[in-house]
Parts: sequence; structure tokens; C-alpha cells
Amino acid sequence: MALKLPASWQVDRTTVRDTVSTFDVLPTTLALLDLPPPSMSVGTDLEPWIRGGSGKRVIPVVSASGGVRNRGLSVVDGPWQLDVRMLPSGIIEDRTLYNLATDPEQRVDVARAHPGAVRR
Repeated sequence: MALKLPASWQVDRTTVRDTVSTFDVLPTTLALLDLPPPSMSVGTDLEPWIRGGSGKRVIPVVSASGGVRNRGLSVVDGPWQLDVRMLPSGIIEDRTLYNLATDPEQRVDVARAHPGAVRR
């Protein structure tokens, strides 16, 4: 995701090297304007990262995909990415887990080696 901020905000161009979501746009924009987030906001304020520091995700990033034959769900939380494929009936067909810190190209499924991360 790319955000182009007004020059008047005086924010240097930077790259956030963490998983981000479109839900993060609202709390980040409000923080950059020195305004409080709404009570129902679900995104993470990325201002600390944008200003050159670091931060912590408040909630995992979740994305869903769907098709006629199967549906998918992907959850990224910290270094872990859990991908779940489901049949149209909702039955889980397959789960794969990747450690994005050591395997950013998601080539090695580590679900069996880390059952606790799969259950989370």
C-alpha cells in the first residue's frame, strides 16, 4: 500500500516494513493530524513507523478470498502467516503456516513444527 501525504505535513518518505492493512489508513491519518482515533477504529496507527521508529500491531491483518470451488482466509500476526482453504460447505480443507521473518516468499510450510501458532 502506498500513501502520498501532503508536503505541508512534513513527513519524510519512508517504507513501513511490516504487514499493513487498509484499516490502518484512518488511525494513521488522524494521528498525523494530531486527532484522536474514533472509538470503533480497528486499524493500527502507523505513525511511529512513518516517523522512523517502530510500533506494534494492535490486531492481526486478515484477508479473505473466495471462489466457486473453495474459499480462503489469510491471517498475518507478527512473523506468522496462516493460510486456510475451505470447501464451499465451510469445512477446512487445508492449513499452511509460514514464518515471514525467515521465509518471506512463503515456500516452506511450518504448520506441523508450530502447532501452537496454528491454533492461535
